[in-house]
Amino acid sequence: MVLACLRRAVLAGGLAAALAGPALAAWAPTPFTPEVGSRWLVLVEDSSVDAARSTTRTATYKFDLKYTAREGDGFRISYMLMDAGLTGNAPSVMVARGAVEALRGVIVRAVTDAAGRPLRVENEEAVRNSMRGLSSRFLIPYRGNPQLTQILNQMFDQLTSATGPAAVEAFLDPLPLLSGAQNTALQPGEVRSVKSELPSPFGGTIASLKVTRLGADPKPEDYTVVETETFDAASVKAAVAALSERLAPAAEPSGADIRAKLPEIKLSVTKTRTVEVKDGIARAAQTEETTRGNAGTVSVDSTRTIHVTVIPIP
Repeated sequence: MVLACLRRAVLAGGLAAALAGPALAAWAPTPFTPEVGSRWLVLVEDSSVDAARSTTRTATYKFDLKYTAREGDGFRISYMLMDAGLTGNAPSVMVARGAVEALRGVIVRAVTDAAGRPLRVENEEAVRNSMRGLSSRFLIPYRGNPQLTQILNQMFDQLTSATGPAAVEAFLDPLPLLSGAQNTALQPGEVRSVKSELPSPFGGTIASLKVTRLGADPKPEDYTVVETETFDAASVKAAVAALSERLAPAAEPSGADIRAKLPEIKLSVTKTRTVEVKDGIARAAQTEETTRGNAGTVSVDSTRTIHVTVIPIP
């Protein structure tokens, strides 16, 4: 009886081992390890189309990114806006031109983590001082337009007061987006959902739900991270009201009028991002953002597309 039980146990163990087969190695991405001293060209094309107002805006940016040294598990980097171009008839073209003039040629020095995500800007004060001088000169031709000057001053104030995480987002875009896909912890078939609340530049917070996954047929050396983000309608409405109040009385209708009509506003904002990683380094990214909505007779129908390409400089 005992021998029979042992034989059955041995057979069961052998069957289980045969069914299990060889242990599968865990999927892991090729590590993010750019060479110290390497330089990269970061090209950005940012295009917006507002169908409701028949306006367009296209901005192109060229950044010089250099990995200057190791810093713990991460890197020290330098980042500089080399050149930019702006076209279109949207009112935001003028505002974007001001931001470009404030940052062109300014070297931003930062420290990243092991995935290349910027943790902090090391020369924050020097960058802010450079922008203060440039922004004051940029505003001179527009002193005769108080409404535009007010908007530009608010934009420059946000840039020149940015510190900590806000400085990282303001001065090092789009590096945070690219780094999110490097050294990814995602596994094939895994889907991650994260709710977040980010500060709105106009006051309050904007809530969103992000769903992230790997693209089809991921390989450690060649994979894509796909992220879909849906913004909470109520917090977007609040941000619209806060912006209108900040600009009042220059804006018409006034912020108070828009807040009174807030329940009537219907807004839908979604964003889809794909980041392509090759040999551990994000080499391309695309973001598609759509905004749809209406408030009485006023409608919103806009699309924004951002293409990013990262090219090594020999």
